[in-house]
Amino acid sequence: MADDLVLHYQGRDVLLGSPAKLDRAIPVAFAVFVVAAAMRVVSGDSAIGELLVYAAGISGIVLLIMVYARLRFANAGLFLAGGQVGTLGTFGGRKAIALTEVDHLELFTIASARPYGVLLFVDRAGRSALRLNTADLLPSPGLAELSRRSGLSIRGSWAERLSVGQMARRFPGSVRSSELAVNALAAHPTRTASITAVVTVLFFVVLFAALVSRSGR
Repeated sequence: MADDLVLHYQGRDVLLGSPAKLDRAIPVAFAVFVVAAAMRVVSGDSAIGELLVYAAGISGIVLLIMVYARLRFANAGLFLAGGQVGTLGTFGGRKAIALTEVDHLELFTIASARPYGVLLFVDRAGRSALRLNTADLLPSPGLAELSRRSGLSIRGSWAERLSVGQMARRFPGSVRSSELAVNALAAHPTRTASITAVVTVLFFVVLFAALVSRSGR
């Protein structure tokens, strides 16, 4: 069954730049990872070698994050096909709902330290059937075309701002309980900063202990 319409992300990501920047940064991160790993093999079991393991590990994590972001630009978005409308996942997965079960599409922006657009598929009971984050990266003409072809009206705008709690109250089913818990934690900046600092310190303490232990053998 062929798709009637597919919309992918475009433009600029608030966290990692843009598809063009990711295309340039991914080879750099990959090169750092390969060089650090190769030098670790050459250097043998030494203090420098342990530092190279650390460098390779960090560059590997960065590489995974950037590759994931690039896959989101390439794959994630919306689709319309065979009387169904739904979301496309980063790795190509699909979640769909019948057009007859959707009342309208709702747009707004999540008010946070890094605001991002949200698109909800709202059913006739006023509940969120599907949700797409960073939907403000979708091309506006494409959303208008989706509305025209599907017959679903688009309400709200990116100028309207809601907190995660407001979204949960206004559109039941739009927020998972785990997300509400994280949001409640983030609502207390001092507590969040303290937890982040403790986790960061513990990470480096464990890493340092591992390096000392291995170099002492």
